[in-house]
Amino acid sequence: MRRIAVFCSGAGDGAERLVSLFNEGNRIRVEVVVSCGDDSGLIERLAGCDVETVAIPRGMTAEDRHDIQELLSSKGIELVAFDGLDAHLVSELESSYPGRTISLTNPEDAPREVVAAFSRIDDGCSAEAEPAASEEGRLSSDEPVVKSVDEEWAETLRMNFDESRLASTPPPVPGSSPSPATYAPYSPYVNQVKAPEREPMPSTWLVWAIIVTICCCTIPGIVAIIFSSQVATRYATGDYEGARRASRNAEIWIIVSFVVGLVSASIYLPIMMFT
Repeated sequence: MRRIAVFCSGAGDGAERLVSLFNEGNRIRVEVVVSCGDDSGLIERLAGCDVETVAIPRGMTAEDRHDIQELLSSKGIELVAFDGLDAHLVSELESSYPGRTISLTNPEDAPREVVAAFSRIDDGCSAEAEPAASEEGRLSSDEPVVKSVDEEWAETLRMNFDESRLASTPPPVPGSSPSPATYAPYSPYVNQVKAPEREPMPSTWLVWAIIVTICCCTIPGIVAIIFSSQVATRYATGDYEGARRASRNAEIWIIVSFVVGLVSASIYLPIMMFT
């Protein structure tokens, strides 16, 4: 377990983000949060997060510094992070943890900066532990291995790192700002599916059917009206063949009504004239 302490002033957004991200695992943990001056409710927000919080005045006295150093030693702190402290206070604390302090730039990049700081600390410890040797006798295999960002986060999140399963374009590192998405503008003329064209509706002959029903022969005219009304109905339901058939039948019965009416009139009129 890697243990860190965060000294902050003001809102303490960086400290709060580190606690929420790291204290759920067992690789890195924020043990102490020290609020210097006005904490803007930070200590109250961290009350249920299982992290020790300390509030000290903005001007740290020698007694305060001694107490803080004892607290950090008792917690086994390996790294001290500064979140918005002034340069004078940072220089006082850096003397107690040489080479083990970082200044957080913003809450989004804070987790990545902590992981990178531990990587630098581990590399420095490995370099000090190596025996002194000439440059000619040093093997390339003895050089410290620099881990990639994916390996660092896999170790932090207790995941098995498998390089063969990496995507061609890796996802952004947790905590980093995602690149803005690019959206193509919508065009009403792109990727449109053209609806199939429908054939024109056959003639209904409805007007002629009504005329021959009134003026010529009633019964064939009524049959013509029935077929005429079926043309539009069948065409609307997609039965194009049925609509054409109804149109032809209506036309035939119109002719039948006209012929029957004409024959009836040619027979009826002479009879009426001679009677």
